[in-house]
Amino acid sequence: LTNVLLHALNTYLTGVLALRLFSYWKREYLSAPLAAAVAALLFGLHPLHVESVAWVSERKDVLSAFFYILSVLAYIRYSEGGRARHYAATLVLFAFALMSKPMAITLPFVLLILDFCPLERRAGLKKALLEKVPFFALSAASGLLTLRAQAKGGALANTAVYPLDERIIGAVRSIVFYLRQTLAPINLSPYYPWYPKSGFLGPEFLLPLLAVVLMTVLSVMEARRNRVFLAVWLYFIVTLGPVLGLVQAGGQAAADRYMYLPSIGPFMLAGAAASGLFARHRETAYRAAMIASLLVIAAFLANTAVSRQSIWKDSITLWSSEIADFPGSVNIAYDLLGLAYEETGDHRRAIDDFTEAIRLRPYSSYVSPYNNRGISFEAEGEYDLAFRDYSTAIALNPGLPEPYMNRGRLYARFGEYRKAMADFGRARELEGAAR
Repeated sequence: LTNVLLHALNTYLTGVLALRLFSYWKREYLSAPLAAAVAALLFGLHPLHVESVAWVSERKDVLSAFFYILSVLAYIRYSEGGRARHYAATLVLFAFALMSKPMAITLPFVLLILDFCPLERRAGLKKALLEKVPFFALSAASGLLTLRAQAKGGALANTAVYPLDERIIGAVRSIVFYLRQTLAPINLSPYYPWYPKSGFLGPEFLLPLLAVVLMTVLSVMEARRNRVFLAVWLYFIVTLGPVLGLVQAGGQAAADRYMYLPSIGPFMLAGAAASGLFARHRETAYRAAMIASLLVIAAFLANTAVSRQSIWKDSITLWSSEIADFPGSVNIAYDLLGLAYEETGDHRRAIDDFTEAIRLRPYSSYVSPYNNRGISFEAEGEYDLAFRDYSTAIALNPGLPEPYMNRGRLYARFGEYRKAMADFGRARELEGAAR
């Protein structure tokens, strides 16, 4: 409920922000209220935002966006009057956004984009950069703390798992992927596995690269007459930058939640386009057709969002949906589905899912399926099989405390107390090091 309320507030603030920005874009055929209303409608209903609202862990997403948009609105006020209190409000709200979610580190760059368009501030580049120094300092501090926390938690993937060339290819592909998902929100999933390997000369990379280069060139060329397209394109790339995979956290190639803030730019552009078409054509039939089309689009987005929301009912529904989307390919989905069945006491079904997760990546350092299957075997009284899984988990990744703890418990059950004490001691050492 809290997430829904925050998303409703963000939808309203998106409309307010669009209205403020469109007031700077003087065009004969632009109705700022209509354009802002369309932008807010798209933001509020788009199914890409379901994950940020329905998944309670993404409270940070909707909360960070709330402070992020408020910070931008405060900056617009500052740009109009140069008052210190508006500058201070911009900085404080930015700090709140960062404390909610580090993805807000992009705000200083976004403020510079706003200086370029549509605010078109005449302060000069030097002054504009000096104004942003405190913002960049907060971004740098937040980024360093986040990298440290991710590395300590084992979430950062090393270059052996995801080489630099694959990350570059993945980043380019992700830009086009997010654009496609925004325009046609179909085949959405809670977890998108990493892209299949491809070289720099493969069509999987060259076609998305061509699309990105073409969009950039066209935006730059159009900037001679109209800076809006370039500003929106830069906003889209900048706000997506932290999650494009160049610094890879986790094993996913993309995630719907990453589009919560970046989508605002394209939605504003869509609102401006709809407003322009509506204003240019005064024929009753044409306008009726446009309104009908907008209602159909809104109904489609709403229906798709409701459908997407239903998969977040519980863990079994969620990970069953993921497996239906990518059968036999995402081992973490089988592992987490097994955990969900384990929590319900259905140990045999849990064992089947853990076994499938192991089959997909049998010798990976991701040893959770071995440890989890060991727990299920132990619950079924199959202690020898449980012991084997715990030992395999330790052999593949000796830096995790839980398999030692579990194997120590079995040693104690077998009466081998010295070995049990050794495993318990090792588990405690590892837990202490993690802290």
